[in-house]
Amino acid sequence: EIWAALGLVGLLVWIDLRQKDDVMALVSLDRQLNPAQYGAKAARLAQLRRLGLNVPKGWGVLKEQKIDISIAQQVQPSTNHPLLVRSSAIEEDSEQSSAAGQYRTVGPVTSAAELLAAIEVCRASYGDGGAIAYRQSRGLGETGMSVLIQRYVTGKVAGVAFSRHPLNGADCIVVEALPGGAEAVVGGTQTPEHLELPREERDEQSKQVKGTLLPAEVLKELVQSVLKIEDCFEGVPQDVEWIWDGDRLWIVQSRPISTLQPIWTRTIAAEVIPGVIHPLTWSINQPLTCGVWGKLFSLVLGQGAEDLDFSQTATLLGSHAYFNATLLGTIFRRMGLPEQGLEFLLRGQKMGKPPLQSTLRNIPGLLRLLGKEGQLPQDFHRDRVDCFEPAIAQLESVALESLNPTELLARIDRICNWLVPATYYNIVGPIGLAIRRSLFQVPDRWLSDIPTPELASLRELTQLAAQLRKLVPETNSLDPSSSELKTLLLETLVRDREISTQFECWLDRFGYLSEVGTDIAVPTWKESPDKLRSLLCSLAMQSVDQPNLQHPTQLLQKWRLRQCRERAELQAKVDEIYAKLLAHLRWTFVELERRGIAACEFERQGDIFLLELADVQDWVAGSLGSIHLRTLVERRKSQLERDRSREIPLVVYGDRLPPPVHREVDKRGMAELYGIPASGGCVEGVVKICRTFEFAGIEPGSIVVVPYTDAGWAPLLVNAAAIVAEVGGQLSHGAIVAREYKIPAVMNVQQAMARLRDGQRVRVDGDRGIVEICQP
Repeated sequence: EIWAALGLVGLLVWIDLRQKDDVMALVSLDRQLNPAQYGAKAARLAQLRRLGLNVPKGWGVLKEQKIDISIAQQVQPSTNHPLLVRSSAIEEDSEQSSAAGQYRTVGPVTSAAELLAAIEVCRASYGDGGAIAYRQSRGLGETGMSVLIQRYVTGKVAGVAFSRHPLNGADCIVVEALPGGAEAVVGGTQTPEHLELPREERDEQSKQVKGTLLPAEVLKELVQSVLKIEDCFEGVPQDVEWIWDGDRLWIVQSRPISTLQPIWTRTIAAEVIPGVIHPLTWSINQPLTCGVWGKLFSLVLGQGAEDLDFSQTATLLGSHAYFNATLLGTIFRRMGLPEQGLEFLLRGQKMGKPPLQSTLRNIPGLLRLLGKEGQLPQDFHRDRVDCFEPAIAQLESVALESLNPTELLARIDRICNWLVPATYYNIVGPIGLAIRRSLFQVPDRWLSDIPTPELASLRELTQLAAQLRKLVPETNSLDPSSSELKTLLLETLVRDREISTQFECWLDRFGYLSEVGTDIAVPTWKESPDKLRSLLCSLAMQSVDQPNLQHPTQLLQKWRLRQCRERAELQAKVDEIYAKLLAHLRWTFVELERRGIAACEFERQGDIFLLELADVQDWVAGSLGSIHLRTLVERRKSQLERDRSREIPLVVYGDRLPPPVHREVDKRGMAELYGIPASGGCVEGVVKICRTFEFAGIEPGSIVVVPYTDAGWAPLLVNAAAIVAEVGGQLSHGAIVAREYKIPAVMNVQQAMARLRDGQRVRVDGDRGIVEICQP
C-alpha cells in the first residue's frame, strides 16, 4: 500500500509538470487560464465565462508569442463578426494594481491585417512612458504584456458596477451607466447616471430605485450578476464593466476595487482579543502575535514569504482588532490551503479541499510545520522547566513596591521577552489540537475534564459554595433567591475563618485570571475580590451541582481520545503560563501608574493603559511632559468611549471604518435573531445585558447577553439560564462552559447588545441557533 501511494503521488507530480508545459499560444476563454501567463484580466473573464455569465467569446495570447497570420485564421475577424483587442498585462486588474487606462484597446477589428496591427499596438503600449511610470510608482516589476482578443459588442448602454460602495465599502451596489459603448464610460467626458442599489431584495426598497437607461429586469440581472461575480472571487469587492446591447447584458471585465484593499475581518480576532482594546494592550500584543504568525508562515513558505509584510497581519480599527484577510488569503493560496480560506475569514464559510497542485508544491513546507507541531510537547516541557517556571517564580518573589520606575520598566521588558515563546505555544498549541480533533473526530464532551484554568477555578469555587451552604442551616427557611439569604451567606463567609481562608487560597491560586485574558487593561480577579465573593454566594444560593462528565467507553473511542488528550492537557498548561505572565505584566504597569497618580501625573486608575508602550518608556525617561501626557490620555480616552458605543462591522474594506449608518429599526425584523448554535436546549427567560464581567443584578434564570465570552467569563454562566453572545463560535470559551453546564447558548448573534434590552422576554433555542423575542 505504501508503494502504491508513493506511485500515485509520483504520477500526480508528473501530471502536474506536464500541465505546466502544456501552454498554448492562443487559448479560448472557455478553458482555465493561468494569470501568470495570460494576465489577470483574461484569466478572470475565462473564470466568469465558465461560471455561466455572459462574457463575450474570446482568446488569450501569450506575451512572448510571435504573431502571424495563423492567429487571425483561428479567430476569423470580419465585418459581420468584428473583434476587440485588449491588454491583459500580467499585473493588470490584480488585487495590487488595476492599471486602469494605462494600456491601449483597439477595435472594432474586421480583418486579419487589422488584427495583427492591433495586437502590436496593444503590446507596444506596455512601453509607453505613462505606463512605465505607473508601474514604477506602484513598485511593480516588468512582467510583460499578454493580449486578450474578444468579440466586439455594440453597446446601447454601458457602464460600471461596484459590488460595494467604492469609497467606503458600504453595503450597496453602485451602478453608473451611459448611452453607447464602453468607450463613453472610460472616456470621462460625460456624467453617467448614478444608482445605489440594495444588495438584497428588501420589501419595497429595491423597487424604489429605478434607472432611466436600463429596463428594470436588466438592472435586476446586473445586480444578480455582480453578486455572483463577487462570490466567484471569494467575497472580494469587484469593479465590473458591463455592456447592454439592447438584448443581452454582457460582462466585459471584473477586477478588485483597489480602494477597498486590504480587507480586514473580525472573524477569529473577535475571540482572540475581543471588545474595545486599549492602546497599551495593542502596542504589546500586536508585535507579539504578528511576529509569531510571521515565523510560522515563513517556515512553510520559505522564500515565497520574502515579499510579505507580516507586521500587517493585524490592526486596530475603531479600537477593535481585525486580521488582514487580504494578506491571509494570499498566504493561504501560497501554502496550498483551500481557496475558500478567504471566504471563511470574510463570511464564515466552510473550508473546502485544497488545490492538488498547490498542495504538492508546498509539501516540504507543510512537513516542516508538522514537524514543529510534533515537537511541541518536548519543546514546551523544556521551556517550561528552563524558562517559564523560573521566570514566574522570580516575578512572584519580588515585591513591586521595592522597585524604582527604571527597574519596573526592566521587569516589563523581561516579561515581554518571556511572552514571545509563550505566544508561540499559545498559537501553535490550539492549531495542533484542532487538527487532531478534526482528524480523529473527538467531541467536546470527551475533553471536558481537562483542567483549563477557568474551568478548574469554577469547579473548585462550586465545591467551596457547597461547603458555605452547609454552614448556614437557616437557609432552608429562606427564599433561595432572597437578598436576606445572600446577606447571611456573605456574613458567614467573612466570619468563618476556615471558609474564608479557603476562599483566600482559591483567590491566590486563580487571581491571575481576568474577564479578558488577552487584555492587560482589564483588572484581574485578584484585584476584584468582592465580585468573586458575590459569585461564591450566588453559587451557594443555587446549589449548583458538579457537571456530569462523559467519557468514551469503547476501545476505538479511547484510542481516538488519546491522540488528542496530550495536546489538550498541554494547552491547559500553556493557558496558565500565558495568563500568569500577562497578569504580572499588568500588575507591573499598575504599580507604575500608582506612582504616577501619587505624583499627580495621572488623574485616575486605568490612565496608563491609554498610553502605548513607547509612551510609557518616554514618560519614565522624562521625555514626555505632564501636559502632553494628560492631553494624550484625555484624547485617547474620548476616542475609546466613542469606539465603545459605535457599531463595529464584521468586515472592513480599506483602512478605515465606514461612516455610521442612521437607519430606522425594522420592528418586523426583530421577532427572531440568528446565530451559531453552540449549546443545545431551549429555554425562555428575561434578558440581562452584561457589557462587562459583573455578577450584580443577574438573577437566576436570566438570559445573559454579552458582547463576547472570554475565559474569565466562565463563572458568569453559572447564574444564567442561557447565553447569547455577539461573537464566538462552537469552540469559544463560553460555548464550552455552556455545554458542560447544559446551558443553551447561541453565539455570533450580530448586534445582539443593541437589538435586545434588559427585561425583555426571549426564548433561546441552542439547537437551531435562534433567539426569539416573545411578544408582550
